[in-house]
Amino acid sequence: MSASDDPTETGDRSRGELSFTDAAGERWTFTTRRRVRQGEESSVAVIVRSAFQTRVVTCSRDEWESGPDLARLLERSLPSGGSRGAKMPPPNPGRQGPKKSSP
Repeated sequence: MSASDDPTETGDRSRGELSFTDAAGERWTFTTRRRVRQGEESSVAVIVRSAFQTRVVTCSRDEWESGPDLARLLERSLPSGGSRGAKMPPPNPGRQGPKKSSP
């Protein structure tokens, strides 16, 4: 089922904003990025926000304009500032936490 058939979807896709309530009852707002990077005219960057998270995802302009599956976009999204190719640096074994003071 696409999110456009889901009664939990609200908003106006033509203005670039949709809302979706997931199965856990968390409300997510999908907003398109206003500026388009050169070479990305056929894609839409979507910022996905809830009360406690900000995520990002891209989709084709055709997918967005025809009624995207918001649950699937949420599933594909990454934390804001994240990257699928980025790796966490290894822990530094020489670094110790703060020293505890003696009572």
